[in-house]
Amino acid sequence: MQRVQHCAEALGLIDEQLAQEESIGKVYLLHGETIAAGEHFEGALSLTNDRGIRARLLCEAASSLVAAGDKRGVEYIREALAVLNSNPVLWKRPTRSQLKRDFTTWQGVI
Repeated sequence: MQRVQHCAEALGLIDEQLAQEESIGKVYLLHGETIAAGEHFEGALSLTNDRGIRARLLCEAASSLVAAGDKRGVEYIREALAVLNSNPVLWKRPTRSQLKRDFTTWQGVI
């Protein structure tokens, strides 16, 4: 995966870099390596200004960071909720009730 990532970076393919960072983050998350996952989700966040994509990445980063006990996770979910509340069209996935449930749970954890 690192070769693909380096090639995308060398060619200036930002969308590919973002997709690779997100994919690597998901793999780390599946393996229970939440800190590494969070780092890759944050890397993907740095590559986009699209509000919908950022909201999704913020949710992914939040889930990995909260699992590691990192308080940035709560801040990320707040930022995602602010984006999603300002544009109801973005509420396709995750659903509003899922985010509210998770946010309430995460607040109790941290």
